[in-house]
Amino acid sequence: MAVTTVKHPGKILFIDADGERPDEEVDISTIPEEFQFAKTKNGLEPIVKVVKTTTGDVRRISEYGVDGQVLRTTVQTRQRPAAKPPKSNRRKFTTK
Repeated sequence: MAVTTVKHPGKILFIDADGERPDEEVDISTIPEEFQFAKTKNGLEPIVKVVKTTTGDVRRISEYGVDGQVLRTTVQTRQRPAAKPPKSNRRKFTTK
């Protein structure tokens, strides 16, 4: 890993701004290392807060550093089902 500029405080606060799940503070020992730090121009910065928001079919996950700065944001969109082809106006014939 790259050089870390700040020591991780040891916990990450997960906030579901949509209220689907309660806020939860998690010890970093249970989180993979690539999700504990974000790569910035200054090196690796510890992630201390993760906020999930949903608007329509778009989910946004923002990760924040020790000083409250946004370190990175991931945007996901729900894939809509494929449109069904239009029904044919042709008659169906059956054989006996």
